[in-house]
Amino acid sequence: MQMLVKDTASQLNKNFYRVLLYSFEEGYGHDFFGMKPTNLYHDEMALGEIRRYLGMMTRFNVWIHAVLERKNQFFVIKDTKIKSEL
Repeated sequence: MQMLVKDTASQLNKNFYRVLLYSFEEGYGHDFFGMKPTNLYHDEMALGEIRRYLGMMTRFNVWIHAVLERKNQFFVIKDTKIKSEL
């Protein structure tokens, strides 16, 4: 998954950061959604959960506190788990 995000330093200008979410490498977002990898075509509950998280993340003015690491020219989410506050 790839996200274009802003932080407090870039809040007032037109700059965005590209942040990648990898799930195959230990420590780099493997537990971001809090579930094991599954086939979303066959697992309706997991699909519903992912849809709910993506709906939360794509609303306007959403803040996600995440640990990032720079790998090459990208930022990668590391050791972060999204929590539902709804």
